[in-house]
Amino acid sequence: MSSIAESLVKTMEKQTQVRAARRQRAKITNQVMNGVFWLVAAIVLSALLFVLGYVVLNGYSYVTVKFLTGSDFATGIAPQLFNTLYITVGALIPLFVIGVSAAIYVSEYARQGWFLNILRFASDTLTSVPSIVIGLLGFLLFVTNFGNGPRWGFSRAAGILALTILNLPWMLRAAEDALRAVPKDFREASMALGANKFQTVTRAILPAAIPGLVTATLIVAGRIIGETAALIYTSGEAGPTAGWFTLNPFFAGDTLSVHIYSLFADNPTTGAYQGRLATAVLLLVLIIVINGTARFLGQRLHQRFSGKKA
Repeated sequence: MSSIAESLVKTMEKQTQVRAARRQRAKITNQVMNGVFWLVAAIVLSALLFVLGYVVLNGYSYVTVKFLTGSDFATGIAPQLFNTLYITVGALIPLFVIGVSAAIYVSEYARQGWFLNILRFASDTLTSVPSIVIGLLGFLLFVTNFGNGPRWGFSRAAGILALTILNLPWMLRAAEDALRAVPKDFREASMALGANKFQTVTRAILPAAIPGLVTATLIVAGRIIGETAALIYTSGEAGPTAGWFTLNPFFAGDTLSVHIYSLFADNPTTGAYQGRLATAVLLLVLIIVINGTARFLGQRLHQRFSGKKA
C-alpha cells in the first residue's frame, strides 16, 4: 500500500509541477503579447502625432481670415470649403436612406439564401475596390456619356453619386451592426404587445439603434471629407473661383482634399506650399471634429436610450 501511495503522491507532484510550468509559460506569453500590443499602439500613436505635429506646426500660421474667406486658387479656401460641405451633405442623404434601408432588410427581413449571399459578396467586393476605379466609373457614367461626349460634365452631382457608390457598403455594414446590436428583448417585447414586424422595426428597433446609426453616419462623413481620387474624375480637379456660392448640383467644384492635390501637382510655388499646409490643417481639424462628435454623440445617445441618464 505504501508503494502505491508513494506512486500516487509522485504522480500528483508531477502534475502539479506541469500545471505550474504551464501557468508560468502562459504568464510569460501574456507579458510578451502585452508588450507587443503596447509597442504597436505606441507606433500608431507616434505616427499620428508626427503627422498632426508636422502639419499643424508648419501650417497653422497660414490659416487666416483672408485664407478662409478668399477664393484665389493658391491663397483662398472658401470655394473648396463650401464644396466640401455641399458634397458631404449631398452624399450622406442617399447613403443614409439607402444604407439604413438595406441594413433593415438584411438584419430583420432577409432569410439565409442565395440572394443574401450574393448581396454580401457584392458589398464586400465593392468595399475593396480602389476609389480611383469608382472615380473612373463615375467619369464614364455621370461626367461623360460612356466616354462619348459630355453628360453632366464635371459637377458636384457626379461627385456625390460617385461617393455614394464608394461608401454605400461601409454605411450598410455599419448600420447593420448598429441594428444587430439592439437586444433581442426589444423585438420579443414588441411582438408580445401585438406589434407587427414593421411596427417593431420603426418603433422599437430603430429608436434603440439611433446612437449606432449616428456614429456610423459621422464616421462615413469623415471618409467622404478625406476622399480624393474618386472626386478628381467627377467633381473636377479645380473648380471655378467665381460664382461658386450656388446650390446648383451641376456646378463643378473641388473639395479640400482635391485642392491639396491640385496645389501639389499643378502649382509648386511658395504660395501653393503655404496653401497646401493651411488646407491640410483645416482638413485634419474637420476630420478630428467629426470623429470626436461621433464618439460624443454616440455615448450621450446610448446613455439616453439605455436609461442611464435622464
